[in-house]
Amino acid sequence: MRPLILCLLLAGWACHSGPSTQKRYDSTTMTPGGKDSLSNGAPQDVDSLEAQIHAPDTVFEDGSRPTSWAAAGFNNPERFKRFLMLFKDWVKKDQVDSITDHVRFPLRAAGSPAWFKERYTHLFTPALKTAIFRQRLDRVFRNGQGAMIGRGEVWFQEIRGRYYVTAIN
Repeated sequence: MRPLILCLLLAGWACHSGPSTQKRYDSTTMTPGGKDSLSNGAPQDVDSLEAQIHAPDTVFEDGSRPTSWAAAGFNNPERFKRFLMLFKDWVKKDQVDSITDHVRFPLRAAGSPAWFKERYTHLFTPALKTAIFRQRLDRVFRNGQGAMIGRGEVWFQEIRGRYYVTAIN
């Protein structure tokens, strides 16, 4: 992902007229101005990530057919996949505030933002992080409950145009 991030940062630098050359992106609109920057991501090939974002995802390798994005409640699959890139980066960097801002409370595992932040390290175990990092963007399972990472470790929903974690198992 570093080459993608570098390209995004360079594009932001070319368009930015202020003293800082780093562009920030809003996680729900993927437009400049958000809280978290797209820097220092996990090393991955740009073409691979872009290929995953744009790859057909209506039939998986095992022949299974996920529910359509629309039936799962997602209006823009590409935008959601880009959000997942941000989410992975937040988890990698343990950016608890950014993650918490995208949790729909109460969760079964966490009743409030304060509780979630206190127990973040107990919730986001190495095994959970591994499931998050391994999730291919073109293989996101979805159904009427939303979209999930791994084998149901983390569930997401789009609610009024924003993406939220709705379950951590």
